[in-house]
Amino acid sequence: MAMKKMIDTKLTDIINSNFLAVELFEKYELNYCLKGNSTLGSACSEFSLKPEKVINEFSNLSSGITGHFRMHEWDIDFLCDYIVKSHHGFIRKSFPSLIKLSRNLENKGSVIEGITGKLELMESDFSEHMNKEEKFLFPHIKKIRKHETGNSEYEIPPFGNISDPVKMMVREHEIAIENFGEIKSECSGFNIKGIKDPLKKEFYELFKEFEIDLHLHFHFENNLLFPKAVKAEKKLLKKYYQTNHL
Repeated sequence: MAMKKMIDTKLTDIINSNFLAVELFEKYELNYCLKGNSTLGSACSEFSLKPEKVINEFSNLSSGITGHFRMHEWDIDFLCDYIVKSHHGFIRKSFPSLIKLSRNLENKGSVIEGITGKLELMESDFSEHMNKEEKFLFPHIKKIRKHETGNSEYEIPPFGNISDPVKMMVREHEIAIENFGEIKSECSGFNIKGIKDPLKKEFYELFKEFEIDLHLHFHFENNLLFPKAVKAEKKLLKKYYQTNHL
């Protein structure tokens, strides 16, 4: 990809071309999960980062096996299942460990007081958020896919269309990233350099793993699943209204 063209390319499209770009975006803290529609040039300007530096590193990435990970081509029903099994599952597995480690470190005075309480509140918020997706939004998205591939007439859900629930989920993603950022700031950015306490090192490493998974999780929803689902539903609604107004 030519340098000038890449500067004007959206972060999501760059990831679609080579999934390893995620490593670079994580390295330079480019917000691909919430601002996937931002161009590389625009994203870099927020950090006074020269896009040419990122592009040069991108050109050295191997594109071999990553070409087999075409997430942007996945169907919306498969994306729903993948997100639940991979990312929702990881969140549910990680919080108990994070909270246990945090409580032990807080009791030792090794982390700022109140971190554990924030984690417990975040766990509760995530649980509510994921339940809304798994019990209401994702089942409806799967119905959209079913109608998309079948001949049955589309039924408009009680909440109208999915645009409003999607906006709500995206907003909750933004709040989650904000809350996570506060904890990260209070934990020295999860920097393990110079840390001798094995418990604290384990806590920071798990949190860093959680952060990367969270970014990917929100990327799959904000930049792949939700836009695809909204687009598919619009087609079904158009057909529905045409059929019912003949």
